[in-house]
Amino acid sequence: METKQPLQKLSDQKLLENFSQIVRCERKATAQVVVHLAEIYHRRLYAREGYSSLFGYIKEKFNYSGSSAYRRVQVAKLSRRFPEVIDHLISGKLNLMALCLIEPHVTADNGKELISQAMGKTKEEI
Repeated sequence: METKQPLQKLSDQKLLENFSQIVRCERKATAQVVVHLAEIYHRRLYAREGYSSLFGYIKEKFNYSGSSAYRRVQVAKLSRRFPEVIDHLISGKLNLMALCLIEPHVTADNGKELISQAMGKTKEEI
């Protein structure tokens, strides 16, 4: 939510409402980045742009840090197999870190269960 009013002039309630809305927008935007990356990966468009990997593409072209790029690429690949993770990202039930932690262990047989078990858990709990 954009506000022309300086944050210092907002009421406490309005500041908290704005922040909640911004968090929801951020989650949706992150999910959209992941969805787009999944399709770019599927079509190998990063190669047409002159990059050897999707990781290199978003790290170099869009200045993501290595860890941020890695998380988004891993979750993009996971979302191709389990599209429901996108809804979980938007809802906040799962975050990029949680999905990256389980991704190496996810198979077609255990994926839905592992995704479900990771919901609402911290990095340490996972």
